[in-house]
Amino acid sequence: MNALELIGEVERVGGQLSANGDKLRYRLPPGEAKRLVPLLAEHKKQVLEALKVQRATRHQQAPQLEGLAECGSPSCNGCYSIGDGRKIHPPRTSQKYLDWLRRWEPTGEPRQ
Repeated sequence: MNALELIGEVERVGGQLSANGDKLRYRLPPGEAKRLVPLLAEHKKQVLEALKVQRATRHQQAPQLEGLAECGSPSCNGCYSIGDGRKIHPPRTSQKYLDWLRRWEPTGEPRQ
């Protein structure tokens, strides 16, 4: 199993991986750790590199919301002021979500 396949397997079972410098952080569903932790340890270097590449690629491809100024943060989708010198920094999202957001119309009905 290569690093990308291992990342895919962790995501498939509902787990999460993240890179923090040279540390690999993970959250795995109960029962999956026994199987996946040894594989993650074996392929740690390759998994960390793949996660860093994925993160850099995701930031390059994430679309910018229209009409908002970029603040320079790779995770910000464009800032806007809410007064008193405070700003909102909406996170970057996928194009699929932005397309949904453009089509969404509130119904005014309470959630159940």
